[in-house]
Amino acid sequence: MKTILNGKTALSSAINNKRTYKQQRILAFSRLIIAGLGVILSLLLIDKPDKGLIIALTLAVVYATVLFFSKTPNYLFTRTVIPAAVIDIILIFMVCYYSGGLNSPFILAFLFPVVVCATSTSFPELTLLMLISTLALLLLGINGDFALSPFLCLTITLIFSGLLVYILVDNGFQILSSYVIRDGLTGLYTHQYFYDQLNVLVNNLPHPTMFSLIMIDLDDFKRLNDEHGHLEGDRVLKQVADTIKSSVRESDIIARYGGDEFSIILPGVGYQLCSTIVDRLRSSIIALGYFNHVSIGSALYPDEADEIYQLVDLADIRMYEEKKESRCSL
Repeated sequence: MKTILNGKTALSSAINNKRTYKQQRILAFSRLIIAGLGVILSLLLIDKPDKGLIIALTLAVVYATVLFFSKTPNYLFTRTVIPAAVIDIILIFMVCYYSGGLNSPFILAFLFPVVVCATSTSFPELTLLMLISTLALLLLGINGDFALSPFLCLTITLIFSGLLVYILVDNGFQILSSYVIRDGLTGLYTHQYFYDQLNVLVNNLPHPTMFSLIMIDLDDFKRLNDEHGHLEGDRVLKQVADTIKSSVRESDIIARYGGDEFSIILPGVGYQLCSTIVDRLRSSIIALGYFNHVSIGSALYPDEADEIYQLVDLADIRMYEEKKESRCSL
């Protein structure tokens, strides 16, 4: 579960650095343009195109056309770009092999799969793809009049381009994700990220995974704000957030649900352990000295609810029932 909840894979497809169907369509259109340009260049630059070149370019055009007009391959390639990139390299290799090897006018097309991969995959996968591309260049050189200088220049250009794009995209992604998924005051996850993770756990996993959901409300927080000011209220919220983080596991998802409300997703946690965590949270927050009571409600998936909003609503109802009981006891 931790691999799902940490790093880039934890984000929804909207902010995760993966290819959506629409992006795959754009890439498919790009392949179609590149294949078309390849045909035009072969007619303009090569007097008598080799039969193998004609076959390779035809395959490239057919492949690009199928990707552009068929939905199924694009949906498959939204999961990983590696299969599509390998096919691209094979087709580019064939085109270059029949049009001059390392001296082919199409040789820079090797940059396309590397750059695409650099914008949407992990560093180990990018490294693998750059290695495959380098081997393809080496094979082209071996099967022709091998010259070390062109081979090294092409290899360095390919690797440098891939690394540069990866670094720029990764840095931008980290900055973007920190703003999108983190609450600016407490550093906890946002309301939207909380629901994104619920959607992953409930709808995007191959098998249902048990988890507990906790909703926390700081009783009389408005009074604290009114008596001591909002700056003091912000400081208290930060302390509460730190206390909650220290009371659960690193793999648990803690979000600022809104205002003085917090939500926690506890993957793999059943009813009994959840009850123990609730008691620990309540005691730890009250021990800070700002609140006489903290209202907490919980719900268990899938035993008590198997739909996201039903689960949240159940935990929320239990939280407010506890709040009412606390007020009645005063």
